[in-house]
Amino acid sequence: MESVLAFFVLGVFVLTAMQIQLILKRSEYQIKTERKQLKQIEADVGLALTEPVEKLRTDSRFVVTAADHGQEWVRVKNAPDFVPLIKR
Repeated sequence: MESVLAFFVLGVFVLTAMQIQLILKRSEYQIKTERKQLKQIEADVGLALTEPVEKLRTDSRFVVTAADHGQEWVRVKNAPDFVPLIKR
């Protein structure tokens, strides 16, 4: 009877360890994916700062809107809310 209980407890520990390992791998994959997305957003913001506005208008990654006094605002489409509009 004690050996069955010990086997059961061991099984619970193994399953818990496997679940923790799965959660860590999932988190690691999510972190890698978010890093890739942030690098792409960083590159897009760099383009928004340096490329001519006419070229950005034809690129689907950007939204160009008119602003006051002939200046325009550029927004990176896939950027999170904390990335500001870029005044050009």
